[in-house]
Amino acid sequence: MRRVLSVGCGNIAGGFDTDRPSAEPALTHAGAYAHHGGFQVPACVAPDTARRQAFMKRWSVSQGFASLDEVGAACLPGSFDVVSVCSPTGAHAQQVRAALQLAPKLVFCEKPLATSLQAAQAMLPPCAPLTALVLSPPLPPGVRPPRPAPRPPPRLVSRWRSTTPAAGPPMCSAWHRSCGQALGERSGWRQGPTTRVC
Repeated sequence: MRRVLSVGCGNIAGGFDTDRPSAEPALTHAGAYAHHGGFQVPACVAPDTARRQAFMKRWSVSQGFASLDEVGAACLPGSFDVVSVCSPTGAHAQQVRAALQLAPKLVFCEKPLATSLQAAQAMLPPCAPLTALVLSPPLPPGVRPPRPAPRPPPRLVSRWRSTTPAAGPPMCSAWHRSCGQALGERSGWRQGPTTRVC
């Protein structure tokens, strides 16, 4: 079972799935993790106490923290396999850097990655020594970029699309199936070929 730290407890983290039946396709990170079955979310981070407690109750999260500094003080590096950064865009750069101090295998980051290209590029060097994945949802079905970029070194990824959408374990939606595909590629759980699209 892979352990996940959710940074942010709002709609994208789990809120959109709060009142939806578990049989419905997941719309959120926590919903996809719960549906997959190979992940647990033992901890979350949000400065808003009420929102954090509601997230903890809905997703059976045992530990809640007001900041990543609190997580760093309470948890050893390697305590989490995956960190999902589901916070406002302006906080992504600082939170990804703080998440890397926890030595996860993967870091998922909601889109947009940063507020500018320069801010996004500045996030790359801290990720280089670790096996980290910063991921945004893929392009909608049928939308293709004009020129595919060459495949980068396996460190930081902005956006991936599965070339075999049905490959791998059943996920909740095309978005989460692609996320699962990228997760599988980067962590050694091969699910089928993947192509970098931007």
